[in-house]
Amino acid sequence: MGAMVTAAAGEILAEPLLLNYARRRLANVVASLAEHGSFTEYNSPTYTMVVVEECDRLLHVVKDPACRASAETLSLHAWQLIAESFHPSTGQWAGPHSRAYSDRLSASNLATLSAAVGMSLAVPRPGPGGSGDSVGQNLSGQQARLTPPVRPCPPQWAERFRRLASPEVELVRRFI
Repeated sequence: MGAMVTAAAGEILAEPLLLNYARRRLANVVASLAEHGSFTEYNSPTYTMVVVEECDRLLHVVKDPACRASAETLSLHAWQLIAESFHPSTGQWAGPHSRAYSDRLSASNLATLSAAVGMSLAVPRPGPGGSGDSVGQNLSGQQARLTPPVRPCPPQWAERFRRLASPEVELVRRFI
């Protein structure tokens, strides 16, 4: 978030100090990703979505090629992490998680993912009266309102939201 805001401010104000700071900050995150294999907040539904949203925001407003390249790298890794962790049959983000604030995906995260993938990822589940309430709806039954992400899910990961790669999937990831 800070790098995006700093990069945008550097461009708007024509201040090379700010833009260079943003470039270094983003390059440091990319270097950490390369060294450690993923983000510090491993497989976090909360913070991986923040990465996606902030990278999309940066790519929407910042023109600097170095900042954009870093944002593309970070966004692609975030989408890979989400796609590999998403379980299509349940419509949930499989754990283990770091910094997950609920047992299920929030309606806003599910709406964001659905918009980015181009299909509803909400899976009907029995409600209190067996009504089949859908994950991703609030108690009044209204679909959550959320602005979709600036960009869709990268095509190489979108299909993974529809079905698992094979009947049994085991992921091995290194997180530091």
